[in-house]
Amino acid sequence: MRNFVENIIIAHVGYTYFKRGEEYYRTGLVSHVVNSQNLITGRVRGGKNYITTIILDDDGGIIYSRCSCPMKSACKHVAALGLAAVEIINKTVDVPAVQAPLKDYFFTI
Repeated sequence: MRNFVENIIIAHVGYTYFKRGEEYYRTGLVSHVVNSQNLITGRVRGGKNYITTIILDDDGGIIYSRCSCPMKSACKHVAALGLAAVEIINKTVDVPAVQAPLKDYFFTI
């Protein structure tokens, strides 16, 4: 899934909470981010450490969010975690080509 973008986060939490969450994300307050299929979890430091969860549909839309903060959902902590997830989900990884001697080794076994 490579369709999870910032506009989806804004649609879920609203622009004001998105901007607050963006500041949390930019200042490194998001940690322990785990992306397992459509479930994203992490910790966001605010007044306390908040455990935050986002569930995505197959098209990259947010179908559920939960936070241990007083707002419970669709908050700045969800936005901050979402921004961390955008980076993880949309990251492309360049895998180097297998070098000839190593390639020959594996194909002769």
